[in-house]
Amino acid sequence: MAAGSNLSAVLHGKDDLRLEHRDIKLPGENEVQISMCSVGICGSDVKYWTHGKCGRFVLEEPMVMGHESSGTVVAVGSGVTHLAKGKSTASLIVFQST
Repeated sequence: MAAGSNLSAVLHGKDDLRLEHRDIKLPGENEVQISMCSVGICGSDVKYWTHGKCGRFVLEEPMVMGHESSGTVVAVGSGVTHLAKGKSTASLIVFQST
């Protein structure tokens, strides 16, 4: 179920960056939803954008850019105990491929 939409910078391939509206999904059991105040674009984002890869990791599907952010928690899943609605937070989202 979606809780609205968000304008996102989505990288589809080398030099192919598009602004798209993406659904905002409600948080799962151990997830939180954050209303973003700011999002940073770092060196790895620039490498993906300009080269289609970063080190040995190759862009294989569209990717939302920006993974260093700050904001306010607006919803929490039932299993979340360390964050509450209204709490300010910063995050660094790292994805690892197996």
